[in-house]
Parts: sequence; C-alpha cells; structure tokens
Amino acid sequence: MSRKQDNLSTSAHPGWRALYNLLTWIILGITLSQGDGIFVGLFMLGCGLIFDYVKVNPTDVIRKCAQGFGVGVAAIIVIVNLSATFGAFTIDYSNWNEAYIKVESFPFFKGESFPAKWYWLINGVSCFATIVDWVVEYIPEKKTVTSAQI
Repeated sequence: MSRKQDNLSTSAHPGWRALYNLLTWIILGITLSQGDGIFVGLFMLGCGLIFDYVKVNPTDVIRKCAQGFGVGVAAIIVIVNLSATFGAFTIDYSNWNEAYIKVESFPFFKGESFPAKWYWLINGVSCFATIVDWVVEYIPEKKTVTSAQI
C-alpha cells in the first residue's frame, strides 16, 4: 500500500508503461497461433493497463482526459477479449495460411471471419493511448495568478 509521502520509483513512469505495452502488443502479434492465446494475452494486458491507470489521480484536465481515454480503451480491450476467451472468437488458419478470426458464439456476425491482423491493429490503439498519456505528462500546467501574488 502506498502512502502520500512515498516517492515513485523510476519504473512507475508512463514512458515505461508505453514501452511495455508496445513490446507486449508486438510480441502478441508475432506469436499469433491457432486457438485463443492472443485473446488471453490482450485481456491480461488490458487488465494491467486499467490497474496502472487508476492508481494515479491526475490534477489537471489534459491528464484527466488522457487517463480517461486510456481507461476507456483498456476497458473495451478487456471486455472484448474476455468474451473471446470464453469462446466468442477463435483464431483459424484454414484460409490460405493467413490467420483469421472466426466468430463462434457472438450474437452478431456468427459464422463470419475477418483477418486477425485487423483485430491486432485495432488493439494497437492501447499503444497510442499509453503514448498519449506519456506525452501529456510533459505539457506544463497552467499557473493561475491570484490577486495576492500581484
């Protein structure tokens, strides 16, 4: 449990989160295989991002918006990949040795399939969200001048 007077370590930096997220996303895309492994991996990645986002309480509006965007993207990743983990989608290599995601038990588009690379690329929005959060950390806060300071 952290306390208000605790100092954050250098690894508790949004830049590390962005780097970790990017590397994980690339590795999941490279190691894509038949079954549901990518869905489990993306589910775990989304959970980790949510836990990492909610432990920080930003004070300025830009950082709050970036955090909200990141939490929203991660929540969508968690929900979709959790449903895929329970069998809504599977990876199939039956079409010309290219990975396709087959919709198994999802109410919409049942029996349809689409290229897995599109699914992987769309999940890459999480990388964008973590990079945005890292960049907005360096935007200087607006300082308000009170009448007592004049």
